[in-house]
Amino acid sequence: MEREQPRIISVGGATQDIFLSGKIFIPVSDGKEVYEQLPLGAKLEVERIDFSTGGGAGNASVTFARQGLSAHFMGIIGRDQAGEAVLKDLDQEHIDTS
Repeated sequence: MEREQPRIISVGGATQDIFLSGKIFIPVSDGKEVYEQLPLGAKLEVERIDFSTGGGAGNASVTFARQGLSAHFMGIIGRDQAGEAVLKDLDQEHIDTS
């Protein structure tokens, strides 16, 4: 007898993450910690911009799908370019968003 594959439903957020690369951040120290700071109102040169789908439920769905499980996403995704990119990425990973 063939065993039915479990279906995993991830409920929550799926977002489009944006990563900026380059020497745009300025290290600042308060004497205890060092952190990065963007100067207010400054025009900064970015060497590269990378877009990636993220969010807790989005990442979980991708993880389950890549393990060969039946992965489903349940959440609200915007009807804009970022939302379209997220849906496209989830579809490419064979995640049911219906």
